[in-house]
Amino acid sequence: MNWLSNYCPLVGECNQESVSVASNSYFLIQPFDEEKDQRERAIDDALKRFYGSKERYVIKKADSRITLNSNFCDICSKIKSSEYCIADISGESHTIIKNEKQERQLFLRPNVALELGMAYGFGKPSLIISREIEGKRTIPSDIEFVRWIGISFRDWTSVSQKILDRLRETEPRELLRRAINPDDKRSGTELLKQFYVLLHLKETLSRIQSKKLKISKIIRQGDNPIGILKGGTYLKEGIAFKLYITENEIEYLSALVEVDHLTPGGIAQVKFFSPFDEIDSSKMYWKNIARHFQNNNDFVPGKHRLELIIPDSFKEISTEQLKHTVGILRKVIQLKE
Repeated sequence: MNWLSNYCPLVGECNQESVSVASNSYFLIQPFDEEKDQRERAIDDALKRFYGSKERYVIKKADSRITLNSNFCDICSKIKSSEYCIADISGESHTIIKNEKQERQLFLRPNVALELGMAYGFGKPSLIISREIEGKRTIPSDIEFVRWIGISFRDWTSVSQKILDRLRETEPRELLRRAINPDDKRSGTELLKQFYVLLHLKETLSRIQSKKLKISKIIRQGDNPIGILKGGTYLKEGIAFKLYITENEIEYLSALVEVDHLTPGGIAQVKFFSPFDEIDSSKMYWKNIARHFQNNNDFVPGKHRLELIIPDSFKEISTEQLKHTVGILRKVIQLKE
């Protein structure tokens, strides 16, 4: 009965080779309606602002890059090879006869229902969009527990901002993913250090967030820019932030910032890392830093925001559970030594 692990309702047993998952890839589950183009532009705009570089993400759709396989196989392969899914389950309105009276009722599109079911079946985290239609909304009872983005208008430009906000709330944190990845090549000591950071965040999160930290100055250390944070009493080496800058009223992800050194007085020194393979929207920002360095040998950043990187998967884990995990890691490291 091993074939059941590779079951396909179309051919019985899937004979395709294993599908590799593309990093930062999204399969778009949507109705093929008159709003399709607007929806796709809104989602693409949200992802572009989220990642800061169009080269850093991929949107896959049922009607893009169609192969010679059947339509079902083609969609199945695209969902399997995607890291996440985005689904619009708004449905469509039809007139029905109920108790000898006509009334309008919403129905979920069949392709949306099937593809979302496949996404959950393949274990793909899915961002759900639900828009009001004719003042009504339909959420299937089987997925009422899922957190969804509620939309009550057709202004897809505003919808894009809502999608962006949710992406920022639920973003998979790379620090966490590296910490729990079984293929991680880091030493046990490095892994333990990462969990110490997570435990520290669990114990001091509210106090760190209440500080609303800002970079007071950026100085040069060799060829690298180093940021200075004041009021970092509750910080710890290894804690990371995202640095967002605002230009022309548009906010961009500019860099990843990690605490590298702390002084007893609460002064923190941070290092900057590019979140992109190719810096695009933030390129001018860093050019301005370099130019200012040449003239003044220091730099005070303009309008910016630091967003603390918090692993979402750890929000529901208690401090005691984290302490237990740290204790196990310490014992494992001691046994290896």
